[in-house]
Amino acid sequence: MANDTLSLLGCLSAPAGRDKTVRLLRHLAHFYSWYLVRSNGSPSSTAACSLAQKHTAISLKVLRFGSFVFPLKAAVDTVYDAKGLTPVLPYATVGKHLGIAGYLALDMATLLDMTDIRKWDKAATIQ
Repeated sequence: MANDTLSLLGCLSAPAGRDKTVRLLRHLAHFYSWYLVRSNGSPSSTAACSLAQKHTAISLKVLRFGSFVFPLKAAVDTVYDAKGLTPVLPYATVGKHLGIAGYLALDMATLLDMTDIRKWDKAATIQ
């Protein structure tokens, strides 16, 4: 029992473990909601599952909040450490990192809209 608890705590202490756990809960809520719809479940239980899906989506966005900085740092590191690479590879790598950073920055902006911190008209089109 103690080893199981320690391994669970070890998984949840890492950001990747928390992200995977929240994704698992989100997928289970989605599956259970689908099951309730297919088996003519009550609308109140289906609504509870969709609410759980919404809250896990918000918690995933909270876990990713501010993480756009890491791809930007990786892009800068690629520019300064591009010695010995083919001429095209640094440009492609920097483009990849900037694309990921842009996605995460827009994801952060939609989080502000989802949590009603700052309303944004175009958030629905970006999500």
